[in-house]
Amino acid sequence: MSESDSGFGSGGGGIELDPAFASIPKNKSCLCIWRVENFKLVAVPRESHGIFFKGDAYVIYHAEEIKKSTGSSSTTPSNLIQHIHFWIGSEATQDEAGVAAYKTVELDDHLLGNAVQHREVQGNESERFLSYFKSRGGVTYRQGGIASGFHRHQSTNEPRLFHLKGRHTVRLFEMPAIDWSCISRGDVYLLDLNEVIFIWNGSKSNRYERLQAMQRAKQLRDERGRTNIVIIEDGEEMKMTKDELKLFESKLPLKDKKLNLNETIDDNDDDKRFDGAHIKLYKCSDESGTLKVTEKKVGPLVKSDLESEDAYIVDNGAYGIWVWVGRRSNPKERREAMRNALGFLQKKGYPKTTKVCRVIDGGEPMEFIALFKTWLDSNAQKGLGKTYTKGHIGN
Repeated sequence: MSESDSGFGSGGGGIELDPAFASIPKNKSCLCIWRVENFKLVAVPRESHGIFFKGDAYVIYHAEEIKKSTGSSSTTPSNLIQHIHFWIGSEATQDEAGVAAYKTVELDDHLLGNAVQHREVQGNESERFLSYFKSRGGVTYRQGGIASGFHRHQSTNEPRLFHLKGRHTVRLFEMPAIDWSCISRGDVYLLDLNEVIFIWNGSKSNRYERLQAMQRAKQLRDERGRTNIVIIEDGEEMKMTKDELKLFESKLPLKDKKLNLNETIDDNDDDKRFDGAHIKLYKCSDESGTLKVTEKKVGPLVKSDLESEDAYIVDNGAYGIWVWVGRRSNPKERREAMRNALGFLQKKGYPKTTKVCRVIDGGEPMEFIALFKTWLDSNAQKGLGKTYTKGHIGN
């Protein structure tokens, strides 16, 4: 089963709700994560939130209460902003990805189609998704997965080498082996031996990632309660104490460093953005029973470009595809929006890692609104008054 034939559009009231979703708190802020295991969803314990296995697929539900007004009453009614993400590891099978995609639609149907849907691919996740795990030091990608024989209770004490990337949104990539051939002078690495964490700073690494590595190591130390941290500068390994050097070389012998050290520098910049002037707007129509996508406009875009009777694709190139579904569009367009976006992505030849998101008319997140030159909310208060209006950007 692939994402495109995973049942997008086949959801509805006739399908029994997955028991895994019964644990979702009603009308409350929360973060729930499930992993696909043998075609079923299994809840991920809170202490493992932020850890994702490369060979697996996940469904993530996030809800946040937003006050309707900045009034003084603490009992002011709240809006519940809901987001559903399905995350696909770089080594996940098509079947696992398909189940995650299908379950996303099933959960969205249960939530009456009001949630924003996101497709997330390892290494290219949305800022919103990554923000859920900032308090845990960012996301961590682990080797293996269910299909490769990983078992949940496998020992977590075995030595691991992690590659840290990201100035603002941190990602930890578990390397396939503890070896100098996996290490680059342009980056920062954590050699986690459980009781000791070595931070190795490449000579060409940036100071932001060095600081992030230190924060992540401290967090792991606080969680374990008995972990020492040793910071090593590239070329200054011999300055470690005798015991530290002996332990470090038991995993990364210095005699192998010169022979195997990867000299490549990764210039990845997680702050890059696409030029809004090149954004394209496409109108989706299935009046004839076959999806027809027609280019309507090249940016900059304004809210009035969107009509509530229709569905649209906002094409931000390799930086993301958005599907906007009008509140007066038909139910089929709502359910098939994500599948249509995936088909559009394939037709355009964009990378498989491209972010894809479906939003509903009236429930647009700020990151979608930011793609438009102007966005006037019809519910905005006119004249003087102390109000908060979603989508309004003050001067």
